[in-house]
Amino acid sequence: APTPSIEASNQTQIEDLVQRNKTLEHHNKKLREQIQQEVDRSKEDLAKLQEEQKRLQSEWQHSCFEMLEVTRIIQQQTLLELEGEKTKVIQEMKITREEKLERLKRDYKIKLFQMREEDLERHIVLLEEEKE
Repeated sequence: APTPSIEASNQTQIEDLVQRNKTLEHHNKKLREQIQQEVDRSKEDLAKLQEEQKRLQSEWQHSCFEMLEVTRIIQQQTLLELEGEKTKVIQEMKITREEKLERLKRDYKIKLFQMREEDLERHIVLLEEEKE
């Protein structure tokens, strides 16, 4: 039969191992809790990052839309300016045509006057010749 000192030694070793096992289980439980807290924190951080990314993407899309609208407005302003310049050119062409028409009318009247004058001069010459 084992001696009481061996039994006591074995009992002490068993109690020591049981205590170590409890300490390890407690430490393991704490590590699992820390891991779970880290996983939860990581999930929260990921959700925050995803939400921030959605917000930034929405801002970016809104900014792009605004830039597109500004570009469209500038394009329309440019087209309006172009149409204004075309209108000015057409107006200048109209004025030029009217001036040319007025010159032609004036030249025509001058020519008619000159022709009438020549006719009258010939008529005067004929009358003077008859008089002689």
